[in-house]
Formats: sequence, structure tokens, C-alpha cells
Amino acid sequence: MKSLTAESLLNTIDLTVNNIKSLASNNILQYTANDPLTSSYIAGYLMTFISGIYEETIEIILREKIRRSGRKYIINFVNSMIEERFRNPSYKNVKKLLKKFDNNWVEKIKTIPERDKLALSSVVNSKNALAHGYNFDVTLAEAIQYYKDSKNVIEKLDDIIL
Repeated sequence: MKSLTAESLLNTIDLTVNNIKSLASNNILQYTANDPLTSSYIAGYLMTFISGIYEETIEIILREKIRRSGRKYIINFVNSMIEERFRNPSYKNVKKLLKKFDNNWVEKIKTIPERDKLALSSVVNSKNALAHGYNFDVTLAEAIQYYKDSKNVIEKLDDIIL
């Protein structure tokens, strides 16, 4: 990735996923395919964690782009706008945010495979369902797959914007 800070944040997700897998394989974490409750709790944690990291990563990538303009008043304005208005980095919300900057960016992200776009939205929707007390039925395996697929969107954003 072009943004080392964004890449570092994504690496924290990879590390967390690997740690969860390691705990499960070493029987430290009593997760089995026959234990959907534990799987759901761990998946919920992972989806919430991933969604938060994605939100931060997208903001960092945009801030790096803006910083390159060198105009302090533009940097300050855009930073405050992003902080106040950008939440829940679903594909739809990312598209809305990018449209405020450059329609060409929007056209470029439309080429991302549908599976990856849906995975990004699934991460955010799952996090919101859990946070607001709605039915949450994502397994750990599904959460990890959503991450693998949605990570492609974040990497593509980094490439397009920077």
C-alpha cells in the first residue's frame, strides 16, 4: 500500500485474525463448529474491530492525500468534515464520501468486484446489528472471509486516492 500508516492498521487486523485462529487451534479458546454462541461472540468482536479500523484507515488515506496539497486551511476544513460526517464505512458510504472529492475516484471503485463491495458492507452491517442489539448470526469463518474480501476495497482505495 502507498500509505504506510493505513497498511499498519490493516496489519493489526491480520494479527488479530491470526491470534484468534491460534487460540482456537491450541484449544485455549474453546471454539468449535458445534459452539455457535462462542463463534458468534468472537465474530461480533472481529466485525466491530474491522469496521473501526476500516473507518480510521479510509480517513488516514484521505488525510494523506489532502496533506499533499499543502494548504493549511483546506487541510483543516477537510479533516473536520471527515471527522464529523464519515461513519460506518459501508461501500455506499465510501462512495458518497469519495464523490465529495472526485467523481473519477467513484468511477474507479465501481470496478471493484461485487463480492468485495458486499463484504465491506457486511462488515459494517454486522457491526451495527451487534451494536444496536439486533440479531447477529455471523460465524467466525464468515467474519474472516468478509475481512479477506473487503480488505481488497481498502487496498484499492489506497491505490486510487494516493
